[in-house]
Amino acid sequence: MNIIFGILSCLMLPILMASGKKSCDVEAEVEVGRGFAFESLRFPKKYPPGTSCTLRAVTKLTNDTLRIRCIIDIPEDPGCRKNRFVVERDYGDAALLVSAAYCGKEEFTDTSFWPNHKAHIRAKLTTSGNKTGRFFCLITAESFPEVDIDNNPKILENNILMK
Repeated sequence: MNIIFGILSCLMLPILMASGKKSCDVEAEVEVGRGFAFESLRFPKKYPPGTSCTLRAVTKLTNDTLRIRCIIDIPEDPGCRKNRFVVERDYGDAALLVSAAYCGKEEFTDTSFWPNHKAHIRAKLTTSGNKTGRFFCLITAESFPEVDIDNNPKILENNILMK
């Protein structure tokens, strides 16, 4: 994992130095073929104690898939309660909210797709005490492949076999 952080550090350092970034709260509408980074303050260095970062991402078009790929290195605690990185996928209803909490050193990918709607992903870093860490995520949108059910040879073949 240190190699990955090292590579990302070399690639992102000039951009971060030029931007003078002071906040890690991001809201974005993501187009297919474009992506963006969601990262901790001071990345690739560790963020200061008490840091909180929030991401709200949505696809530009309906029926697109939203993907978040992250590498985190944040303090680990039982149940990821005090220091955690939470990813939520929203499907338009509180009962359909899917969330996952991460802490420690991890790499993960989460995907959101909601047919006939825009896909949503929210992520939040919450820290406690004087501990520090770092994270880097890449958010991308992809077109969901449309399938012509009536003219798809594989589907037609399966329907004939089932009759």
